Amino acid sequence: MIAVALLAVGVPSLLGIASLGLRRRSEATATDRRGIALQTVIIMVVLLVIAGAVAGVLINRGNEAVSDLEDQELGLTPASFSVKVLCESANFSWNAGTCVAKP
Repeated sequence: MIAVALLAVGVPSLLGIASLGLRRRSEATATDRRGIALQTVIIMVVLLVIAGAVAGVLINRGNEAVSDLEDQELGLTPASFSVKVLCESANFSWNAGTCVAKP
């Protein structure tokens, strides 16, 4: 009977003491976790800003390269085109199934 009474009082008491100890420990751990989460968010934002800057530079350089290629003379003649759409897009005219220079 004494053993049952000791267990009935002792086990909840030990659980209470353990929970108080864990609560104090978990508060410090929760603070550490919040700090680590904040650092992670800051690092991710900085990496996204860097990625955006790199993407902007790549798009700008790509547009410059396309403009340079479009401005080049390729030395194409009307005989180079056998399709009406390509002939007209190269500023030639399509006449009787052949590509000819505009008058």
